[in-house]
Amino acid sequence: MTADGRDTATYWEERARPHLGTSEEFQSVSGTGLPPWVGRSIHRLEERGVRALARSLPGGRVLDVGCGYGRWLPITGRGRTVVGMDFSPSLIARASQRGGAPVMVADARRLPVRSASVAAVYTVKVLQCLPQHERAAAIRELFAAVPAGGMVALFEKTSGEDGSPPERWRRWAEDAGGTMVRWSGNHYVPLDRLLGALVRRGQGPSERPAAGDRRPVRTRSPRLFGIYMAVRGVLLRVSLVLEPVIERACSPRWAEHGLFVFRKT
Repeated sequence: MTADGRDTATYWEERARPHLGTSEEFQSVSGTGLPPWVGRSIHRLEERGVRALARSLPGGRVLDVGCGYGRWLPITGRGRTVVGMDFSPSLIARASQRGGAPVMVADARRLPVRSASVAAVYTVKVLQCLPQHERAAAIRELFAAVPAGGMVALFEKTSGEDGSPPERWRRWAEDAGGTMVRWSGNHYVPLDRLLGALVRRGQGPSERPAAGDRRPVRTRSPRLFGIYMAVRGVLLRVSLVLEPVIERACSPRWAEHGLFVFRKT
């Protein structure tokens, strides 16, 4: 189990229920502990990555592993048949209400599909919630679901405590029978990351985030934390404008997340 339990259905059930069906529904799966305006900026960054992912998918039947409440199914489902799955019953119930794609309750570590039964499989910030030692086996499950020539796309974190380096995601996929087709970065946001680094530098050890704390920084003063988050919200909006330029100019190694697309050999 991860430090905060994100690899369990119970964690997501408790986290999602207060937000499902509200105007801030994205907070059920994104932006833990963040003000809504910051979470919305992160949601827009994720959407950029998902649109790039959708351009890499073939036609035919595609499996969205860890679809949450189905927020990305309208994007990835254009021109193909997407089936969503998640291990949280509440998230799947909401995805079913939203319509647009068939969905089912299942765990990424035990896919309920026949071998080589779908043209492609993808994840969006799902495997990064698993313990490091379970990620390779989960990727083997993904590759088992597609035939030779099928596609597997991983949109996952490549830095920080809950990330895995790009080389590791690639090695796990290649060990499972994949050949990398492309790799791009997502979530460069240099101004936001610079602010976080400056704040951390000025903190003492007791103020730095503990393991499992999803907030980037903490302060003894709620007022100071509020100011920090307000400034962060502004910098994230500016960073969003700069993101397309940064993606073209910088190595994907500099990003916090990577989109890895593989073809099964």
